Order: sequence, then C-alpha cells, then structure tokens
Amino acid sequence: MQLTDEAAVRERLNEVALRYPQAEIARRTATPGSSVSRYLKGNRIPVSFVASVGREFGVNPAWLLFGEGAPWLSDVAAEEGKTAAGLAELVQTMGRISKLKLGALAGKEHARNLRDLNDALESFEQVREQLARQSRATYARVLDDWGKAINDQHKPRSTRLAKAAEQVGRLCPDPVLNRRHERLRGSHEYLAGNIHRALVHRRRAFFQAVSETGEIDEQALVEAFGVVVTLDAAGLVDDAIRFAEAALKLSPRAREFGNYGRCIGVYGWVLVQAGRLRKGMGMLATALSLGLRPEARQNSVYGMAYALYLSGSIDLRAAADMLEPSRLNLQRVMFLCPWTRDAKLPQDLLRRHDRIASDEPTSPGERIARAHLLSLQGKHDKAMQIWKGAEEDDFVRNHNAIGLDFVLSVMKTQLLRAGGRVKEARQELASCERLRVNAGEGVTLDPNWCRVHWRNAIALETGGRIRTRANEFVKLCRRRGIHFEADA
Repeated sequence: MQLTDEAAVRERLNEVALRYPQAEIARRTATPGSSVSRYLKGNRIPVSFVASVGREFGVNPAWLLFGEGAPWLSDVAAEEGKTAAGLAELVQTMGRISKLKLGALAGKEHARNLRDLNDALESFEQVREQLARQSRATYARVLDDWGKAINDQHKPRSTRLAKAAEQVGRLCPDPVLNRRHERLRGSHEYLAGNIHRALVHRRRAFFQAVSETGEIDEQALVEAFGVVVTLDAAGLVDDAIRFAEAALKLSPRAREFGNYGRCIGVYGWVLVQAGRLRKGMGMLATALSLGLRPEARQNSVYGMAYALYLSGSIDLRAAADMLEPSRLNLQRVMFLCPWTRDAKLPQDLLRRHDRIASDEPTSPGERIARAHLLSLQGKHDKAMQIWKGAEEDDFVRNHNAIGLDFVLSVMKTQLLRAGGRVKEARQELASCERLRVNAGEGVTLDPNWCRVHWRNAIALETGGRIRTRANEFVKLCRRRGIHFEADA
C-alpha cells in the first residue's frame, strides 16, 4: 500500500501547479503568492491550504493526500457521466421497442397495461424515498446494536447484526448511516480476524471522511487510526507508523480533538512493536496523561507494560499487576511467557487466569503459558502435547494476527531444546528462520518472539549465517534498549 508524507503531498501539489499558474492558485485559495511558492518549494504545508486546492481545482482528495485514485475528479465524473448516458439511452430504446411490440401484437388492452407500467416506474423514486424514511430509524438502531456487539467482542451477535444491517441498508441510502455502516464493517471484519478485509473497509471509511470535508478533521483522524490499528494487526508496522505520522501531521488541530489521546496511544504502541521503545513509551505516557476511555486506557497501559518488559525493567508479574485483572489482559501477558526462565511467573499468571476463566476456547497465550510452565518443570512430553494442540487449531491460526506460524515454530524450537532434543531443535530453528525471512514484504514480527528466536539460535548454533544474524540482532537490541540475555 502506497502511503503519504508531506514531501509526497508537495510533489502532487506541484503537479497541480503545472496545470494552473501559482498566481491563480494563490487567488482562488485566498493565500499570499509568496506563501504558495514556499509551500511548493519546501515549507510546511497547512492542511487548510491542501483542502482549499482540492475544493477549488477539483482535485481528488484521496489522490492529493495519499496518492490513491485519479488526480482529477472531472476525469471520474466524465467517465461516470458517459456510463450514465449510455444506460439512459439503453433504457429509452428498450422502452420504445417494448411499446412497438406490445402495441403491434396485443392492441389497445396491452397498450393500456404498458401505460400503467410506465406510471408505476415514474413513481418508483417516490416509493424509494418513502422506504428510506421509514427504514432510517430501524437502520440506525441496527447499527447501534451492531456497534455494541463489536465493543463487547460478541462475534456471533456481530455476525447476525452485520447481515441485518446489510439488508436494511439496501432500503436506506442515507449517506451518514452508510458511512457509519462502512466503519462498522471494518470493525466487524477485524473482530472476526479477517484483517485484510478489515483494512479494505477501514481505508474506504477514511477516504469517505476526508472527501466529505476536504481535510483531516476529528472523524477522519479516528478513521485514520482505525487503518493504523489494522495495518499493525497485519504485521505492517512500518506502514502503520508512516500512516499515523502522516495523519497527525496533516491534522494540525489534532490536539484539540477528544480522541487525540487514543490516537497517540495507538501511535505509541506501533512504535513499541517496531522496537522503538523510548519514543513509543514517551507517546504512551502522553496518552495516559490525557483523559482516555477505559478500553483505550487499558490498551495504552498494556503497551507501556509490554515496553517495560521488553526493556527488562519489569517481570511478568509486575506487567500483569499494571493491568485490570481480566481474562483478555492475562492472556496478553501470558503470550510473553517464553522469555522468562522463572517457573513461578507463568504459574502465578495461570492461577490468576483459572480463577476468572470462562468457557471460551483456549487462547494461544494460555496454551503457550501452560506448555512453557511444563517445560520449565521438566514435563517435556506434556508440554509438546499442548503445543501440538495449538498447532492443530485451524480456527485460531486463521483468525489471529500475522506471525502466529512463526510464534508456534519458535515455541516448538524452545520446547525441543529444553527437552534435550538438540538435532530436532536445530531442524525446527531452520524452519523458523525460513518463516521469519519469508513473512512477507514489510511485515514486522513481534519483537519479544524475535528475541526468543535469536536466543534459541545462539544456544543451538556456534557459527554460520544464523548465528551471524543472531549477533546482529543482539547489537540492535542494545541500541534500542531491548533486554537480551542468552542462556548460560
């Protein structure tokens, strides 16, 4: 996906300036000519100027801001007009042919039926408008219920309401409700684990919000960070960072928005995922100093706990103590277990988890913690059985963030190594390294699991390419403040 920054926006503005003189741009945007010249040459570009250029000169805002679609709205409009004219001509022709045939074959009676049909067609728009008015309240109520189901992470109910919204939405072409529908479709697909579908809908919702106002206002910023979250879930962490930085840069009033703290918290989290701990923790601290809603606050607290754990400043117990004692939060922390060598820590987390566990399916985090604990206790066969159960769980593998195959391979390598099965562990290490290298263009794998992988490599390989890469990773950890300690 091609993302934007201020330099890219400037390049596209210069394309507009090739078609229109700078003096005309200055006049129609009510901007001093000297300022226009500076914007095009290198000065920081106000988002109000970008929005004015889009409105005054018919520039596609999606193209101007992000390089998406055709540059000129007139190109799109002309193509659509051509299609519409062709369709109208076809309908008229078919109508004339129908009249001729019916009149010739059936006489006055069928001609009267045809006139009745024409009258019905003429009233179609009125009927559709009436249906839209009658269905608007129902459509809004379904969307409200759907949003609540998504917030409660109730997948079956969300799926049922998604179908209901689709059906009611056909009767109600209300632009405001349709945009909300698009946002919820993105959130629903994200909840269902369909990350790439979620990305399509969230990008669409963002472009709709930008096109509506010509700038990144509060709603557009919220949509932008929905895209950021989805890019992160797809493992495209560097793209997520660039998208977040571009959205914040192009929204100079962002600090005034009620959702600014949540957006900064998301930005901090993706920085941590990229291994940029210092800057990430700074953003998370800023977010936590602002008024956050409970869910956003817990996400930012977890991001801070994760960063502190990566830096070696706290252990798993302290990370769990920072969070509300929920099943989800404990599963998040248990997912980090394999780095620790102290059996008491995963044991404590599992006890806390079991006290509040429900009948939901076993999560990867819980399975990993149980397998790791059994391995530390010397129960290697039982540990491998639990790992195998996770490896064979197709539902979990198909509905989790990118990189779960890598995580499971790293875990297997560590379990084999702990069980003394060195030859098999080396074979799995090679498989794990192939998964890491072939994860996909632009994909960033979880830094905690990367350090477990490279710790395995240092323990199993005394030389060769894998050991060289492991040594490079250790140096990177030192530069970025990530704790790394090889097994004795």
